Amino acid sequence: MKSVTFVRRIAARPSIVFDALATADGVAAWFGPDELPVLHSEVDARVGGAFRVRFRTLDGREHEARGEYLEVVPSRRLVMSWRWADGGEPEERGQTSRVEIDLTPIASGTELVFTHGELQNEASRKSHEGGWTGALRKLVRHLEGAGGSADLGKVLAAVAIVATAALGGLGTACAPPAVSPASPAAVQVAASQPPSPPAPSASPSATPYPKMAPIERYRMASDAEIALARSAAPPSISNDAEVRVLGPRGYETAASGKNGFVCIVERSWACGFDSPEFWNPRMRGPQCYNAAAARSVLPAYFERTTWVLAGASVAEMGDRTRAAVASGQIRPPEVGSMSYMMSKDGYLGDEAGGHWHPHVMFFLPRSEPSAWGANVHGSPVVAPPGNGVDLVTVFIAVVPMWSDGTPGPAPR
Repeated sequence: MKSVTFVRRIAARPSIVFDALATADGVAAWFGPDELPVLHSEVDARVGGAFRVRFRTLDGREHEARGEYLEVVPSRRLVMSWRWADGGEPEERGQTSRVEIDLTPIASGTELVFTHGELQNEASRKSHEGGWTGALRKLVRHLEGAGGSADLGKVLAAVAIVATAALGGLGTACAPPAVSPASPAAVQVAASQPPSPPAPSASPSATPYPKMAPIERYRMASDAEIALARSAAPPSISNDAEVRVLGPRGYETAASGKNGFVCIVERSWACGFDSPEFWNPRMRGPQCYNAAAARSVLPAYFERTTWVLAGASVAEMGDRTRAAVASGQIRPPEVGSMSYMMSKDGYLGDEAGGHWHPHVMFFLPRSEPSAWGANVHGSPVVAPPGNGVDLVTVFIAVVPMWSDGTPGPAPR
């Protein structure tokens, strides 16, 4: 008998990897050696439960594998019998082999050890090695790239890029671990949180940015800032947009516009007040807002910027934001509010890994994410979960191209 073993390290939690291995939708997203879609997937991941997967390969042949689950330890281990009901390797017809999958948490996510054993001969082993190599490549890409939904890859898992930051004005991290960029826009959203005190600021030992750096580290040369701001959207939009840059007293108009859009480069104080990157001087978030968002979303961020430049503490800004919510100064966004974040030259935070992905955002008065089909398997739309008190819901859609037309990374 022969066997083949693979080891893969995947940037996703064991529970997310397990779901991709032990649910019908999860299996359908990556199974098969080629880029063709799975034709049918049935999974009953419990001891004694059965699975059936049918797929087509590039040569036009259809294959169907079936088996039973022998061991099921959620987020840790799957063992199943394996037989080809149709197609597959000629050497394995009428035979039953065994697949074992072990998941171990590691610092970067999950180590997966995959073994297909009890194969009949070397020819079968080599054939299965080639097939599983392609399938596992797709699995890794699904979870680290387009895995958008299981944890919405690294989108939903992080709860949604900028939206997370947006909702975080009074206590949500600016960029969830290793993925989400800091969004800036939604300081207004931030304000939608309930009027409770902000979480304690991170201690110096917990963050490399315990306090504001010298203001010069947040500033840019005006021409460079204008160019970076415009890079947030395709030139057909940003070339006719108003551009504002950070000045000594706040954001100042550096270029007039004629299409209603306003493009800026947001700084780290757009993060949630408890974000470890609230004072990260490296953050640069190019963003172009349409007219509705410029009127109803941007003002709160501009106001916060004046507080920062005046030397207000994080606690003071939290108090002022809560007061603005209570007084009605900060209100839900206008219907139709949206923005572009498609710059590959931005830096959305250390945890975001730099520029993250090109994406667009839609700011709505409180809405049900399900109304948009957000946060479900296969959907390109994500939205942070509501808590019943938010004034706004932010929907984010990753797009395939940067603003200059070059391809972005696969949606996560």
